[in-house]
Amino acid sequence: MYTNFLPHKTILKKYVQYVLDEDLTYNDLTTELTVEEDREVEAIINFREAGIVCGLPFAREVYNILDPGLNWEELCQEGSEITSNTDAVRIFGSAKAILTGERTALNLIQKASGIATITNKYVKKLTGSTTKLTDTRKTTPGARILEKYSIKVGGAIPHRYNLSDSVLIKDNHIFLAGSISSALRNVKKQLSHTAKVEVETENEGQVKEALEGGADIIMLDNMTPAEVKRMVDLIAGKAITEASGNVSYENLEEFARTGVDYISTSAITIKAPVLDVGMDMRPSVIYL
Repeated sequence: MYTNFLPHKTILKKYVQYVLDEDLTYNDLTTELTVEEDREVEAIINFREAGIVCGLPFAREVYNILDPGLNWEELCQEGSEITSNTDAVRIFGSAKAILTGERTALNLIQKASGIATITNKYVKKLTGSTTKLTDTRKTTPGARILEKYSIKVGGAIPHRYNLSDSVLIKDNHIFLAGSISSALRNVKKQLSHTAKVEVETENEGQVKEALEGGADIIMLDNMTPAEVKRMVDLIAGKAITEASGNVSYENLEEFARTGVDYISTSAITIKAPVLDVGMDMRPSVIYL
């Protein structure tokens, strides 16, 4: 279901190898010294608390790298909402490979599932409105590929992935360019017609300037819901509108009632919980 959300397989492998290298710089000393080379085992990845299952393809790639011969069986679907004490994956094969990849695989799943869970909570609160939830570039350094994927599994629409995706003229760009109008003129002289231009605004004067300059998207930054409503009415569909700043789970519905097209928040990444996910070994080594 979420295959199209995943990064390209070469990028996914490169990222997972990167996080695996963190934990496996030289060797897994404990496993190498305590576990027989040919020992096989069955292991279960279990969700200790309720939430949205996310990150299984990343965890599976951990074991594709360590031992492609492992048997991996998913017991629940990526993106599914599960209760606490739910078995998510059964793995069978080399005990050494399973133990060596355990913490990296669990870290990926618990981080991704925490983000997907809080995102889904926010998205559900917008049910019935036309407003869509989006994220920001306030992500954990080195983890954006996982976090952006997770908000999509949670039901949100991702904002730009990186600086080359589109133009976003923010307050410091405006300061250095001299004005919104000047910044927009400079951009439109050189930008490809295929890319959109967004402008961050803080008041009605800036909104009017962004409109007159031909901005495709106008961010209404740090405004109250009442102010956002006035600006949405002023823009009147001539540009895509995005409310950002001062957004919380408690006031989401109030912002949505303004008719704004998007609400962006960093809370779904930087304030996301980490779900409690663990791995247990089964006494039987017979895979069924």
